[in-house]
Parts: sequence; structure tokens; C-alpha cells
Amino acid sequence: MGKVARYTHAMIRDYVKKGFWTDQLTVDFWERNADLYPDDEALVDSSFRVTWSEGVEIIHRITAKFLDLGLKKDDVILCQLYNSVPLSLTRLACEKAGILVAIVGTKFRETEIAAVLARTQSVGAVFPARFRRFDFFK
Repeated sequence: MGKVARYTHAMIRDYVKKGFWTDQLTVDFWERNADLYPDDEALVDSSFRVTWSEGVEIIHRITAKFLDLGLKKDDVILCQLYNSVPLSLTRLACEKAGILVAIVGTKFRETEIAAVLARTQSVGAVFPARFRRFDFFK
């Protein structure tokens, strides 16, 4: 189970009281933008283009799948996606579900992944099938 180690409850209360922090999440802004600008492009990479409404639909589907798999608030998952639309949408889906994400480099292999898994106690993982001629399923 994940735990925030840096901020004390007093610090959090102070930041909220001063208006530095709100209860709005990044995914809340996505949902607002999907209502206001449904057909405008939101994210683009070399393989994908998504509008605000498409992005929110994908975020909701990923969130639902995580919950169907039994993941719950404060669980940690390992994510080894390269900087891309799928990474962004996966992170937003985790935010919506309250799942913490341990991002690992795409060059990490068995030894590095084992160390991250042990340290974070991740209960799941998201990674591509292939990336730069590396087959993650072999």
C-alpha cells in the first residue's frame, strides 16, 4: 500500500487553507475540457491523436479495467510505458482511481524491475508488448 511520506497532515491543511492546493485533480480538468471542447485535439504523439472526449472515454475505460482487476485506492502499479499518449492516459486513469504509479525507465530489465517491485510493493504493471525491438513478453 502506498503512503505519502513527504507531506505531513499539518502541511497539507496549511497548503489547502492558503489556496495552494485544491481538491481538483488533473483528470477533473480533462473531464471539464471534454465537455467544453469535445472535438479539439488534446494529445498527440508519433502514433496517436486523441481529442478531449476520446481521451476521457479511454481514461474511463482504463479506470474501469483497473477496478475490475481488483486494484483499489492507494495500490501501487508499475508503469513502463514510453513518453506517449498511452502513458498520459494511463496516469490519468490511475489518478481517477486513486492508484499510485511507479514510473520506470523503458530500458529497465529484470534486475532493475525486481528492485522497484520490492521497494514499491506494486500489485500490477503496465508495459508495452514491444518497444524498440525489445519484446516484453519474452
